[in-house]
Amino acid sequence: MCHIQAVWDDSSDFKMSFAERVSRSLRIRYRLLILGVLRFREKLRKQLSLSSESNNSNTDVASERSYTPLKPGDMVRVRSFDEIQCTLDKNGNYKGMLFINEMVRYCGKTYRVFKRVNKVYVHRHGKMSKCHGVVLLDGVFCDGYGPDIDCDRTCFFFWKEAWLEKIK
Repeated sequence: MCHIQAVWDDSSDFKMSFAERVSRSLRIRYRLLILGVLRFREKLRKQLSLSSESNNSNTDVASERSYTPLKPGDMVRVRSFDEIQCTLDKNGNYKGMLFINEMVRYCGKTYRVFKRVNKVYVHRHGKMSKCHGVVLLDGVFCDGYGPDIDCDRTCFFFWKEAWLEKIK
């Protein structure tokens, strides 16, 4: 007999009656069942929300990519502010991308596409988010000064392809 079995046999704390063992076993199984149901319900809810989001995002992506996507090196003209404003909702967003006041000064000018953006880290949520139809323009930075900001990061502005017109 091993020493663990000897300790188990000698300890009166570990001895339970048959009814206590059955009761304990049923309580444990009940807890596991409840946990399993809760996990299944959470997983099902996530899958349903993801499928509804993917259906919406697929239609957004399809409508947004009805034209040729921009590539690095392509020359584009930033649409006029009036054209861009027609695409924005009441909060100044177009498909989740904010058009800020500091970007207005670049409207109507010509730039080269620097890079496509596929993912971005959202500080507010602490997560990576996918982007569709977003590019960075060469030499178009936030200078960090304006009525709403005072910053020294010199970040690129994110541009939706709908706000840009490709020059052939």
